[in-house]
Amino acid sequence: MLDRKSRLIRIGAVCATGVLVAGAAGTTAYAGARKAGGAGGTEDRTEGAATGSSEDADGRSLEEKLEDELKEIWQPVETDGIVKEETVYIMADADGSSSKVIVSDWIRNGEQAASITDVTNLTNLTEVKEGGSYVVQDGSYVWQADGNDIYYQGTMDDRLPLTLTVTYTLDGRQMAPGDMEGKSGHVVMRYSFEVHEQETVMIGDTEEQITVPFTTVTGMILDNDTFRNVEVSSGKVINDGDRIAVAGLAFPGMAQNLDLDEEKLPGYVEVEADVTDFSLKTVYCVAMNNLVRNLNLDDADSMGELMEALDEMTDAVGRLLDGSDRLYDGLDTLYDKSGELKKGVSELYDGAGKLKDGAARLAEGAETLQNGSGNLLNGVQQLQAGLNQLAANNDTLNGGARQVFESLLATANAQLNGNEQLQQLGISVHLTVENYDEELNGILEGMDEAVLAAVRAEVDKNEEAITAGVTEAVERQVELRVTPLVTAAVREQVTDGVLQAMQAQGISLNREQYLAVKQGSVSGNDPQMAALIQAVTAADAAIEQQMASDHIRGTVEAETEKAVAQQMASEEIRDTVAANVKAQKEKLVSDNLAAMSGSLSAGAAQIAGLKQSLDSYNTFYQGLLTYTAGVEGAKNGCDQLAAGAVQLRDGAAQLLGGAGELCSGTGELYDGVGALNDGSGALIDGVRQLRDGAGEMKDGLVRFDEEGISRITDAFDEEDMDILSQRLKAIADVSRSYRSYAGIADDMEGNVKFIFKIEGI
Repeated sequence: MLDRKSRLIRIGAVCATGVLVAGAAGTTAYAGARKAGGAGGTEDRTEGAATGSSEDADGRSLEEKLEDELKEIWQPVETDGIVKEETVYIMADADGSSSKVIVSDWIRNGEQAASITDVTNLTNLTEVKEGGSYVVQDGSYVWQADGNDIYYQGTMDDRLPLTLTVTYTLDGRQMAPGDMEGKSGHVVMRYSFEVHEQETVMIGDTEEQITVPFTTVTGMILDNDTFRNVEVSSGKVINDGDRIAVAGLAFPGMAQNLDLDEEKLPGYVEVEADVTDFSLKTVYCVAMNNLVRNLNLDDADSMGELMEALDEMTDAVGRLLDGSDRLYDGLDTLYDKSGELKKGVSELYDGAGKLKDGAARLAEGAETLQNGSGNLLNGVQQLQAGLNQLAANNDTLNGGARQVFESLLATANAQLNGNEQLQQLGISVHLTVENYDEELNGILEGMDEAVLAAVRAEVDKNEEAITAGVTEAVERQVELRVTPLVTAAVREQVTDGVLQAMQAQGISLNREQYLAVKQGSVSGNDPQMAALIQAVTAADAAIEQQMASDHIRGTVEAETEKAVAQQMASEEIRDTVAANVKAQKEKLVSDNLAAMSGSLSAGAAQIAGLKQSLDSYNTFYQGLLTYTAGVEGAKNGCDQLAAGAVQLRDGAAQLLGGAGELCSGTGELYDGVGALNDGSGALIDGVRQLRDGAGEMKDGLVRFDEEGISRITDAFDEEDMDILSQRLKAIADVSRSYRSYAGIADDMEGNVKFIFKIEGI
């Protein structure tokens, strides 16, 4: 019976998850970064990537990172079968209306089948990754898989199963998205989801429409310079000082399915804030329908037994609370009066002779004390039984909390060890309950050094190419410097040859005359001047003709190449090349570090957030250990209290007998009162210990009732359990039946998620 009740309590907890998450302040979901390509390594390619938004140093915008994070909220279930994982991308305007729908399908070939028969209504179908081909047979797509997974995408115009409407209100007045830009005031942005997929089912004797249950997460990044006092209706707001991350949770259709007030399971998310000069980056919404699809409700017929047990627990705790109050008050009063008791015993001892006349009244009081001690013993024994029952569950509570902690750590290990950035840095982790804090702090402290080492190693791999590039650049500079010098030297040789040839032809023109004419410093009579200028002009023409010849150009090139080679072999040029190579490498290291700084900061922030989440659960876990230890201590104290109550009852009986004897002999009474006087100090100490133990026990029971039993019983009404069971079954069945938007083969399992990319303002 205990196992069945435990299972039903877990089912009820899942059913109440929506209500608790929607109203819980400080609830945060973390999702670790995974390998590029999305869930399970799939590369989801969509058109219309975020534009016009700020980018980090790694080139990826905040919107793109947010999209990656949201896509990783739900991971595919591991299976050995063939499963179609479908992602539907909806490019939406600022008011939520869709402008384009792109569907990306990943067929996970868990059976490693050679071929896979698929059904899809997509058009413009294209393969996302190479490795598979298909043929169309009888309306089905037969893929040649060869044991591999299949990836493809396409478009579709059919109506979406759920639609999104976004409204904007400024200072209480609704405004169109285009009119919001640059405005200031109090803004409310409402993201409302409407589900259009329904099935008719029987709930009791009534036919009802059950809506496909979707769970949505709406995520956005806000600028602190624009947004202040940000609140979300159901979700979490995180402010790192520069930007604000908002994640809102909604359950469209679930309130109607469960016949609840929509405010308990809202189908919308509202974000409100005080803004200055309004602008909004891209917003992403992710929707999936697998919240309750995997619930096993076969034993839902024992809900009545659960409620009976909860009622009994509530009544029992109520009685224990009442009893613990009375016990504590009585012992507190007893302790306050114990000083007077000791004084009275002393006076009794001194005046024992005077008690002879009051012996009869003492006997009556002793009888009352005996009856009261019996009632006290009965109450303590009931309290003892209740504490024993609580303590019996200590190991189960501690073990369950430990198991949850280890599950969280296993997920964190998988996320961190699957992080591509940490893999590139050679960082791997194995987090445990005992070491997670030290491990994560070590990663954060060592990331900068690891990144620098990785960047230097990557640059060193390209040193040969860097050296070649630098050498080529230096060689070009040397060539530019040497070529004019070589050309001038060759021209001098050509000039000498032309002048010698002209002299051999009888033309009187030497170098001095040639240079004088060229410099404009010639003197003489006019006929002589004209003849000399004519000779120089003829010489220039001959020189230019030879300089343009292939032979001379070849000579210039050869001499230039020889001079460049000599220069490049010099120690000065070699030092220049080495210095430039070193500078180029340092620049590449600096540029790569700058490029990685954004993603490094994001990765560090993610790890810090993960650590904060684990710290929060560790606080709860340690608190639970403290609580169960307190229950155990209260049980032990109650055991001692029960033993003392037995002694008190037996002592009261003895006191009654002694009072009877007192009536017949004051001497014996005198001796007895003397013994009582000797033991009065120990009595006071015992009463104080009993009082303190009863107070701790009372406080523990109050906490248990407020934090445990009351929360469980308040979440459910006994009269609604049977109908709630039927509704949960119907919701789970409807959720399981909706496996794909674009089509799926009958023998194929399927999961589908919808990602709305909402244009910014």
